[in-house]
Amino acid sequence: MLPCVHSFCLRCLEGHFKDDSSAACPVCRSQFQIPQTGLESLPRNVFVENLIDAGRTATEKSGEVLCEVCAIDSEACPTQIPSATMYCVDCNQKLCKSCSQPHKFWRGGPHQVMALGAELGAELVRQRGSYCEKHRNEWIKLYCFDCAVNVCLMCFAVEHSGHNCEEVRKVAENFVSAIDSAVQSISSRVDAFQASILQVDAETTKFLDGIKKEETTVLLRGEAVKEIVDNQVRRLQEEFQTVKTSTAKEVEHRTEELKFALTSLESFKIYCLELKSKGSLCDITRSASALQARAEELLQTCVLPGDYSAPDVSFAEMNIEELMSEQQNFVGHVRVQKDKGSTTNYCFDAQFIIGLPIV
Repeated sequence: MLPCVHSFCLRCLEGHFKDDSSAACPVCRSQFQIPQTGLESLPRNVFVENLIDAGRTATEKSGEVLCEVCAIDSEACPTQIPSATMYCVDCNQKLCKSCSQPHKFWRGGPHQVMALGAELGAELVRQRGSYCEKHRNEWIKLYCFDCAVNVCLMCFAVEHSGHNCEEVRKVAENFVSAIDSAVQSISSRVDAFQASILQVDAETTKFLDGIKKEETTVLLRGEAVKEIVDNQVRRLQEEFQTVKTSTAKEVEHRTEELKFALTSLESFKIYCLELKSKGSLCDITRSASALQARAEELLQTCVLPGDYSAPDVSFAEMNIEELMSEQQNFVGHVRVQKDKGSTTNYCFDAQFIIGLPIV
């Protein structure tokens, strides 16, 4: 998991960054330092790992896998090993119906035995995220505020006895409220960026329609003086094309920035909602600090710029009587108005010099 909370498999990261010491997230372009010990030292996203593992286990249907307990019996013929139809969450084993029965009456408390199927996935994610990483058989019970980590009772007794710890369930409830607040803020920003993109599209359409209208005026004007002004009409078309091309580049750049910011905001929102709805309490507490920091970072960096305003382009006609003078510009010139304020005029003189400002 990168500092921006986006997650990738290790092999993909190694192939993408190779020998770089610093890199940018492929999704949101957030810069981060690669640890000196390599990309494998980045924190693991246990929640996503459990989602993948649990999804694979839950979707294995009856008849596709064999009972793991019966398969241990080396004397049994493989064709006689029954298919697994049940799954023990506590033992992490796929079982046939006969082998699953003892688990329901296990000494010290019955194990959680469920039928293999898609409905098993959510339960597996919650269960697997609730065990201590250092002590695999111990349930996580506490959250250490001093170290910002989840701990089991064994960890608490050995390493965290003097630390400020609280029951993980209570801590998770507070973190859920913080996540809700972050999602609400990000959602509002997502809506604003979407509206801004629509506004840019509308302005661009208006701009192109105006260009088309003015180009038509140029052509009609040029037909009246066809034999004399063919060359001027061609150059005016080039001027319009120059303005259109430069404006299109500006629009493309602005739209790309907005979409990249929108991608970062939406991906953070989706991940938070997935974590909240499918993650265990431990998954929530494990990621809460990083999520809060990332939310603050997004709200600081993804600041909505002002409304985009496309330049106004118009065609200023020349007096047709000026055709009598060879030294006059008898076609017209292009006016480009940016930010609805300043206006730049371009004209052609008798020598057809492009881009000469009119004083």
